[in-house]
Amino acid sequence: MINASNIKPHIYYLDFIACMWREGDIDVHQHRMAYANTYYGKAAAKTIADSLKAYGDAAVFFGEHTDEHIGEQYINHNTRILASQWWSGTDQAAREFCGHLRPKLWKNR
Repeated sequence: MINASNIKPHIYYLDFIACMWREGDIDVHQHRMAYANTYYGKAAAKTIADSLKAYGDAAVFFGEHTDEHIGEQYINHNTRILASQWWSGTDQAAREFCGHLRPKLWKNR
C-alpha cells in the first residue's frame, strides 16, 4: 500500500517545530505571519495566518484536557474504517460502526 496523502497540511507544523528546535523559543503569532508571508505572499499573509489560527481553534475536543483535539484525520476516519474492514473481509460489518448493537451480537467474532 502507498500512502499518497497530501503533505501540505503538515508543512506549517513541521516549520513551527523546526523553528522551535533552532531558536529554542518562538513567538507563535510572528511565526504564523512569517510562514504565511513566505508560502502565500504578502497580500494573503494576514488572511492565511488568521485561517491557520482559526483551524486550531475549531478543532473538536474529545477529552478533558486542552491537548485532546481531533486533527485533520477526523474527516478521513470513517473512510479508513471502511477500507480496513474491506481488506479484512466484506462479509461482516465494520465493528466500529456497530457500537449501538448489544455486545452478545459480537460473540464468536
